[in-house]
Amino acid sequence: MKRSLLLLSLILSFYLAKSQNWTKISGIADGGRVIDLAKINDKIIISSFVYGSPEIGTFFISDNGGNNWSETTPLPFSNGPGFMDALPINNIFTTFFTAGLGDQSLQLTGNTWSNFSNRGKFVEFSNGQILAGSFYLDSVYYVSSSGVLGSAINSSKLSFGNDGKYFVGANNRLFLFQNNDAGFINSGEFHYIDYSDLSSFKIPLTLDGNTMTNDNWRDDIAVSGMIMMDNGDLIASSGKNFKCMKSTDNGVNWTTITTDIGPSKDIYKNILGHIYGLFTFGQIVLSTDGGVTFNNINGNLDNNAGTNYAFKSLFVNSLNEVFVILNNAQSSDSFPPNSGIYKLDGSTSISTLNDVSSFEIFPNPTTGIFTFKSSSTSDVAVSIFNLMGSTIFNFTTQDLKSTIDLSNQAAGVYFLQATVNGRTQTQKLIVQ
Repeated sequence: MKRSLLLLSLILSFYLAKSQNWTKISGIADGGRVIDLAKINDKIIISSFVYGSPEIGTFFISDNGGNNWSETTPLPFSNGPGFMDALPINNIFTTFFTAGLGDQSLQLTGNTWSNFSNRGKFVEFSNGQILAGSFYLDSVYYVSSSGVLGSAINSSKLSFGNDGKYFVGANNRLFLFQNNDAGFINSGEFHYIDYSDLSSFKIPLTLDGNTMTNDNWRDDIAVSGMIMMDNGDLIASSGKNFKCMKSTDNGVNWTTITTDIGPSKDIYKNILGHIYGLFTFGQIVLSTDGGVTFNNINGNLDNNAGTNYAFKSLFVNSLNEVFVILNNAQSSDSFPPNSGIYKLDGSTSISTLNDVSSFEIFPNPTTGIFTFKSSSTSDVAVSIFNLMGSTIFNFTTQDLKSTIDLSNQAAGVYFLQATVNGRTQTQKLIVQ
C-alpha cells in the first residue's frame, strides 16, 4: 500500500512537472453562464442558463467524474437560477426555484426534476439527517429524505443565501458558510453546529487567539471552501482575504498558513493529500505541502481569463483527474471563445494505474458500518489498510453491494483498495 501510494505520488509529480496542458471536453457548457456545480462521489451536475427569449436553465450530468456528459431535462430560467445542493449520504441532488412562490426546490430523479420541498436550501450531517433552510432569515427545520418538513431544530434563524455551502467535519460537526452575491470576493457568514447539541448554531470562538464575533467571521474570514486532511486538520480558503487557514481542533481555532493567494472559489484534495484551488483572478493552483505554498498550474489556459471571473469552478474526481470550468459569468456577449470544461493532461495517465470498475463507499465518513458498492461483475478483492500500511480487513466478492463492519476499529483514516483483473483503485475511508 505504501509503495503504491508513493509510486502514484511520484508519477503525479512527474506529470505535473512535465505538462500543465489542459484539453477541452467539447460541447459542454460552451455557450451558457454556469451557475453552480454539485458533486456526489464521481457523479457531477453543472447548472447553467442560456440567454434568449425565454431564458432556459440547462443541467449537465456526468456519472464518471467529468469525462462524459449528458443533459438533463431543461427548466425555464424564470423558475430560478439553478443553485444546487448535493446530499451525498442520501444520494440527493436538489435545485431551487421561486416562480413568485417563495422557497421551493426540485429533486433530480434519473434525468428529470420533480418537486421536493417548499424550502430552498438543504444541508446534511454525516449520519444522513437533513436540515432545511431558506435563502432569507428564517428557522432551520428537520426534513426527511422525501422532502417532508418536520419541526424547527431550535430558535436560531439563519439566511443560507443563494450560494450557501457546508462541510462535515469530525464528530458529525456541520459547518455552514454563506457568501453573498459574488460570494468569492465579498463577505460571508460562518457557523457550525454539532449533532450532539442542536440547541443553537454556534459562532466559532477565537481566531489566532482573539475573541471573535459574528461580524469578525463575516468580514474577516468569508470562508469559501473547506477540506479535511488525513490527520483531521481542517484547511479553509478565504473568499475575501487572500489566505488559507488551518484548524487543528475541528474548526474552533484557526491560524493563517498562506497569504497573498488571491480570493478563492473552490478547493479540493485528492487521495494523496494534494490541494487544488481555484483562486481568482486567473489562478488554478496546486499545493503539495498542505496549503503552505501554492504553484500556478494554468498552463495553456489564458492567465488573464480570471480577470472577468471566467474560471467558474474546479473539481477533482476519485481517480485524481482534475477539471476546470471556464466561462464568463457576467453577460451574454462576453463569453470567451474558449469557454467550456477542461481536463488537466497527465491526470488521465495517472488514472490508468488505478483503472478498475468504479465503486462507492458510503456513508463516508462512517461510524464503522458502511456499504461497498461495485459495478463489476467479476471478483473484486477488497482490502482495508490503516495509516501504518497494515491490513485490517480483506475479502473477495461478486456482489454489487456488500456491508462492511469496522465498528471495532479505532476512529481515524483508512484506505480501501479494490482490485479487479489485476487493476486497483484506492479510496480514503474515515471512521469516526
